[in-house]
Amino acid sequence: MVTDGPPRPSTRRYNAKFRTDIRAMPWVTTVFLVAERRACEACRLASAHYATAVLPPTPVAGCTRPGGCGCWFAAVAGEPQRPQASSRPPRATAAPRPTTSTGRRTNDIQG
Repeated sequence: MVTDGPPRPSTRRYNAKFRTDIRAMPWVTTVFLVAERRACEACRLASAHYATAVLPPTPVAGCTRPGGCGCWFAAVAGEPQRPQASSRPPRATAAPRPTTSTGRRTNDIQG
């Protein structure tokens, strides 16, 4: 379903809660700032992917939308970020087993 507006009841409350909640989600590495379909020029230019550590301020500076800025954040899920330094050695992988099959079974051949 395509909507013309941001999540309701309030975009400002939604964005403030999103900024708080995003810190508890290590699997979210990127955020997209979504602009409404009929957004002003400032919002269209700000609509892009951002790292979760550097979220842009909302409302967008220079927004000329009547009633206030309607941009909101959408999380982009990714691979969980793991600590760089680990006390455990890397996990060893098993070598592939050699196959012992020689082809057809002897009882498959009819003579």
